[in-house]
Amino acid sequence: MQPWRLEWDDSALEVSYDSTRALQSDPFGMLGMTAFGALLESIDIAASGHSLSTSIDAQPLHECPLSEPKLHVEFRENFASDELSDYLHDRCTTRRMERSKWVHEDKICLMKEAAQEYEGAKVDFIPPADLRCVAGFVAFGNRLRFENPFLYEELTRNIRYTPSEAEKHKDGLDIRNLQLPFGVASIMRCLRSWEMVRIANCFGYSRMVELQAYFEVMCSGGIGIISVPDNNLDSMLAGGRAFQRVWLEATRQSIALHPVASLPVSIAYTHEGGLNFPLSAKHLAICNREKQRFLDRFPSLGNRFVQIAFRVGYGAKPLVQTLRRQTREPAS
Repeated sequence: MQPWRLEWDDSALEVSYDSTRALQSDPFGMLGMTAFGALLESIDIAASGHSLSTSIDAQPLHECPLSEPKLHVEFRENFASDELSDYLHDRCTTRRMERSKWVHEDKICLMKEAAQEYEGAKVDFIPPADLRCVAGFVAFGNRLRFENPFLYEELTRNIRYTPSEAEKHKDGLDIRNLQLPFGVASIMRCLRSWEMVRIANCFGYSRMVELQAYFEVMCSGGIGIISVPDNNLDSMLAGGRAFQRVWLEATRQSIALHPVASLPVSIAYTHEGGLNFPLSAKHLAICNREKQRFLDRFPSLGNRFVQIAFRVGYGAKPLVQTLRRQTREPAS
């Protein structure tokens, strides 16, 4: 998901949120704002690699609706380079990790320190010993996408099933990048329609998806959680910027990272105003139950907005990385 547009006005860069590229199911726009904040941090870090610093005019944040933020970025000469600029190109999502290979506490501390610039964004890590406390919640969130027609149709619209589709769109989920078990990609290609997957679910298909997600979490070297004080625009942009720094620091430390949206999104569905699509009473009750279990185990997050979660560990990079839109495309 790359929900932004860039426009150059001779002296500055106008960065605006492109809601047409956002997920319709995104509660409070939290995932879109995470991506948008990560973009702003990438611009800042990349500029430092060219002996420049950025100045972002925050005034527009108070003049535009949450769904359409637009920021004015100016560049000035500055010879202090951010060390993370060398890792922007190498940063990627790695889903397949080696079981029982934990991330050392020293590296966890370095990832936390990378985000300290954004005081409102809090980075917590769930150690391997507590993975079972969240694995079921994450797995249910994945299962939900295969049991709700709105969510499933949104998923299939954003998967790129062939190399030509990935090259054409340069966003979404390249199915090769998902690092799926042998044969699963072919099954997903055959089950693009809701009617087909609904029938497959009668034979346990969504439960298999749930089980796969559970094992992915259990094979992690830890789970990271980024939370912010609330779900206003300033907080979520800071959360997105902090997440980008954590991810780049992980890349620098040769640590694999996989964003996990299902946990924070399932929590957000239970908040007032968090649902913008039909969700069955059964599924909503499970979201509430799992959220309460999660907060009972991690009470420090009870009064904060959980914005994004991520797995960390060690594993080979995918053979194919998600394509990124060229500058001329979002700027057109």
